[in-house]
Amino acid sequence: MTDNLDRAKKLFLDYGTSGFHMMREGVLDEYKSYKVTKDKENEWRQELIEDKLSNFDINDRRQPFSFRSIIQTHADFNTFEKYIAKVDKNSATCKNGHLALLFGQELFSTLYELIRSNYKISRELRINCIDVCEKLLFLAKTIDLPNSYNIDAVEIIEEKLTQEQYFQRQIIKFEYELGLAKLLK
Repeated sequence: MTDNLDRAKKLFLDYGTSGFHMMREGVLDEYKSYKVTKDKENEWRQELIEDKLSNFDINDRRQPFSFRSIIQTHADFNTFEKYIAKVDKNSATCKNGHLALLFGQELFSTLYELIRSNYKISRELRINCIDVCEKLLFLAKTIDLPNSYNIDAVEIIEEKLTQEQYFQRQIIKFEYELGLAKLLK
């Protein structure tokens, strides 16, 4: 039984706690065969969240995308609030303008998707998220890109942009989106 539970936990965590992702990859039936309770899933989800929060690094380019799926899949506003606080607290140590921009864009996109999905998000949480996004936008504008840093984006190749041109275009786009959001807050 322990081996089955270990396998179920591995699947659950490897697919970001998402039944949709398991279904898409063809492992959902296997996962369901283990008959994991909702309480056990919640326990595993909390372990994953605590692990991600304790290993958070604002200078790791994979980090901006690590929470979005969990937050959106489970409409987990408590985790969203913790994540916003973690990003805010660590923003002063950000060494890369592009990473500051990515964190801001991901926070904002997560907020947008939650609102678009008709979840009732407190005004305080919305304002807090937008304020942290503004802070990250400011950092993106003031911290240079490291010389060895490479932005992976199709637009750079298709439109023959330099890294800096692409980065500036993304800043302008995000500044516009945040401007619209501030009108609504």
